[in-house]
Amino acid sequence: MNFSNHLLKICEKVVDTEIKQDKQDLIIFITGIVTALATKFFRVYIHSTEEEDFIFCEQLSYLGGLDNINTTPNLNILQQSIVQFSFRTPSKLCFACEEFMNEGLTGEDSQFIFDVQDKMTVCLRTVSELIPIQQYLNDAVSLISTDPCDSSRIESCLFFITGLIGESHFPIDCNETLEMILNTKPDAPSPLIEAYCRILKDLIPHIPEERNLSSTSEIGHDSIYKWLALVPETASKLNDIDEEDYEERVEQLNEHFEYINNILILCHEIREVENLARSLGNVLENFASSDDVIYVLDWVVDFYSKTLFQDFENNPNKSDSSRLTRFIMTAFAIITKSMDHIFVQPHELVTLQKTFSLCFKVMNHCKDNEEICERTCDVLRFIINIINWIYYDLEDISKQFPQLYRSLGYSCVLIPFGAIIGVVHKHGKGWDWFLKDCKVSIYLI
Repeated sequence: MNFSNHLLKICEKVVDTEIKQDKQDLIIFITGIVTALATKFFRVYIHSTEEEDFIFCEQLSYLGGLDNINTTPNLNILQQSIVQFSFRTPSKLCFACEEFMNEGLTGEDSQFIFDVQDKMTVCLRTVSELIPIQQYLNDAVSLISTDPCDSSRIESCLFFITGLIGESHFPIDCNETLEMILNTKPDAPSPLIEAYCRILKDLIPHIPEERNLSSTSEIGHDSIYKWLALVPETASKLNDIDEEDYEERVEQLNEHFEYINNILILCHEIREVENLARSLGNVLENFASSDDVIYVLDWVVDFYSKTLFQDFENNPNKSDSSRLTRFIMTAFAIITKSMDHIFVQPHELVTLQKTFSLCFKVMNHCKDNEEICERTCDVLRFIINIINWIYYDLEDISKQFPQLYRSLGYSCVLIPFGAIIGVVHKHGKGWDWFLKDCKVSIYLI
């Protein structure tokens, strides 16, 4: 192993020199040596306990990442030569971890495999920025097709495909990959399902929400989310939020909520919806500050309002519409239970107004469904309790509860109405109109 480290160090020095002199043949030859070393010594490398041996990964990452390649004047020609050579044997680079993951490594050994995979991903994404990669994407899909029962090989191919996806570069034609994944049954091996969920989540931002109608064979968001809704538990485990990145955290939270909620509305069982909503609640509790929560609530209200209002207007199937409304309001009620640490500024009261509007529209639309009204009243009670901490004139809101009770006859309507007492008592305002509304409600009872 020491010999391989020594040889890699020599290769690094030579590459630094020869890149500047544009000696393509020599650099291609060195790339071949690196590829051969990666294959030949990987087993020794993985099981090594000597700190010196771990230099191997750094050297391999350095050469594979082409760190200094922008120093050459003939950049494109040299890049093409090196990466074309490297991609001739992608299986050697991307399937290297397969054998060891199958051995069931745990602890430090397992983490080490993941570290190596991360470095390989960096190398792959560097290369994907330099050359057309469609052919290599097709080759990976073909490898999967040759043995669709070989789950470990499929995972390795997916690792390779995922590694090709960069922030600014993406293979235009990924339909074959998507079709392969979406045709997989949800009872496939769990590691395979997890790998498929990961690649779909990575692909979603690169796929337009609305496809050109002339390209009917192309796959859009709906098909992807429908498949993810078949495996909601696995799909919900993917969380890319960085709690240390304050500037990007709210955006990451909203992206995660968008991902999960698009799955949630396509689920088949209420139990699945409840579990997804709890997972979102856990995300809020673990990653969102009190200042973040109001922004997440605003996103949730907008998403649920848009989804439900479009459904109310366009869906003639009343049973299907009730299912969607039940799912959304159940999720909303569960999510709000994890928003107790919310902090609202006066200029953010518009979010509460939008929530009231959504809830009252839902209750008026679903008058014959007591369960939906109960979940909606849970959300209303939460919003009214928030107002205990910041004054909001609830006179117009208060008047709607006696009317709703007269129309619906559901006792759940009185729960958020009763919560108004706390707001009036807290701020010492509104006793006159609230007592009038109470009188009306008592007569109705």
